[in-house]
Amino acid sequence: MWWKSSYSNNPPDCVEVARVPGARVLVRDSHDPGGAVIGVSLRAWREFVVGVGRGELG
Repeated sequence: MWWKSSYSNNPPDCVEVARVPGARVLVRDSHDPGGAVIGVSLRAWREFVVGVGRGELG
């Protein structure tokens, strides 16, 4: 199941994520759901989300 990031309220920055087996997270552009998908580890995704929340990746 894909869900839109809460940080994707300002087009064109719309990202969707999906949790999949094997401790992986998939990321895609919600404007192009048939396009490229990036897979990252759950740990990398958590670190990214924490960094965004802290304003470290502005």
